[in-house]
Amino acid sequence: MKYMAAPIPRSLRQSRLAHLSACVIGSQFLKGNGDNNLVYDIVMLPVQEFQRMRSNVGQQNAATPQLSAGSGFSPSFILTNIKEITVPADAADPAGFAKAYFLNAYGIIDPASGIP
Repeated sequence: MKYMAAPIPRSLRQSRLAHLSACVIGSQFLKGNGDNNLVYDIVMLPVQEFQRMRSNVGQQNAATPQLSAGSGFSPSFILTNIKEITVPADAADPAGFAKAYFLNAYGIIDPASGIP
């Protein structure tokens, strides 16, 4: 089984992907331009669901032109820093195996185990 993960801005995840809250495995805080701190949630999904989610965030929201006219905000988002893993067939907990891999790959500490 294959899993994929990518960081998504929390504001976008909350507004367009609220149904994926159970798939968030961690968060990163990134310093943006102008001293803005940006929070990105790391979302992990099986490959097919990940591709659907990727397509969803890449499309424009129909209400956007009216809501963000002149604001420079783009509701479409291109995922970057995507990681993928193929879980061995003999893994007892495929999702747990993938989560541990992604937490390590993104440098996030798992609060339950304390392992980076």
